Amino acid sequence: FSMLHAASLAELEELNHTVENIDQITAFTFELVDPDGLDEESLLVLKNSHSKVELLFAWIQCLIVENIDTGVLNIPSPILSRAFQEIANGM
Repeated sequence: FSMLHAASLAELEELNHTVENIDQITAFTFELVDPDGLDEESLLVLKNSHSKVELLFAWIQCLIVENIDTGVLNIPSPILSRAFQEIANGM
């Protein structure tokens, strides 16, 4: 979730400093784990979003649900609900 973490730090940075341009936010310069996993259209949507953290959070939840439906994640329900709880607790 390194992109989610960077977006969270960027939001905090933006709240505490006057930022005129997104390129001035230090958190967006951090090295990420596999940023190429997102297509260019998704990255543009994310860049232009005013709710980057919430958008990434929703994408992660959707990916989990999609991969359960396809059988990639074969997880018992109690463990799955706990995973969603832990992700939500981080928000």
